Amino acid sequence: MHKRFGSDLEGKVALITGASKGLGYGLAKIFAREGAKVAVASRDVARLKTLAQEVEKEGGTCEAFTLDLRDVASINACVKEVERKMGSIDVLVNNAGMGNPIPAEKVTEQDWDWMMDLNLKGTFF
Repeated sequence: MHKRFGSDLEGKVALITGASKGLGYGLAKIFAREGAKVAVASRDVARLKTLAQEVEKEGGTCEAFTLDLRDVASINACVKEVERKMGSIDVLVNNAGMGNPIPAEKVTEQDWDWMMDLNLKGTFF
């Protein structure tokens, strides 16, 4: 893999949440290119496995982990599994998050709780 940024990521363990698509997907490839051992996490493990295969095909290190940021037990289990398989986490990219395309006046309490759990609970815990 060709490095671009001259960063200090070589050999560091980076956990990237929300890596099954979008920014997280792209960041995983960049971090791997820079020499990081990348742990990618989201609810969509099938996409993560595809990403891990792509990264490894390019010579990087990447492992997929299941994570639901709305659930503290899932967060703790994911961190524990990443550290068991890859070592201590050096870099955390809290990329996962979501808005709700529903107009504000139509948002239910359940919609609100879902967004807050994902966007705030996941970042805090």
